[in-house]
Amino acid sequence: MKDGQTVAGVAVTVVMLAASLLANPSLTDPTTTFILPGLMMLLLTGWFWLVPRISPAIASFGPTYRHFGLTSLGLLAYVQILLLWSVRHPAVGVARALAGGVCVFMMLEGNVLGRVRRNGWIGLRTPWTLADERVWNATHRMAGYLTVAAGALGLIASMAGWLLAVVWLLVAVVMASLLCSLIYARRLRT
Repeated sequence: MKDGQTVAGVAVTVVMLAASLLANPSLTDPTTTFILPGLMMLLLTGWFWLVPRISPAIASFGPTYRHFGLTSLGLLAYVQILLLWSVRHPAVGVARALAGGVCVFMMLEGNVLGRVRRNGWIGLRTPWTLADERVWNATHRMAGYLTVAAGALGLIASMAGWLLAVVWLLVAVVMASLLCSLIYARRLRT
């Protein structure tokens, strides 16, 4: 992340930690409602700050990398908001909202997946994609389309309350993307 985005990441983390204290001052279960989500956001911010400094390959797709970092941080903040909501309103189920949020995250990530250049940090890092730039690019373009489509279908399924369908869509998109890398490797190498 660029320094401004790192500051934004830390600021979001501080705001979420403060919201945790305000929403539930007694902290009936501080591990899940306060410590873990905040720690995860701090670690994620630190990770996305550190990686470009130790891997020059990230520079070739810097804006896409920052998009991944910020949307990942946004997903964690959304999960923490849902946790806080469930603490204050235990009778209200948040599973559908969580599934919907994950599906929106998938669509946001899939939208830029085709712009990720070959690297050791982000993307589908199979032996075939890492060995050949053409296989990497083709796989990530197709995985991006599949991820956006699965996210959209999953969002509809989550609104309908079909949460198991969302899980299966997540599994299917990962398996299909990995299979694409093998198919492209065989097609493009011949």
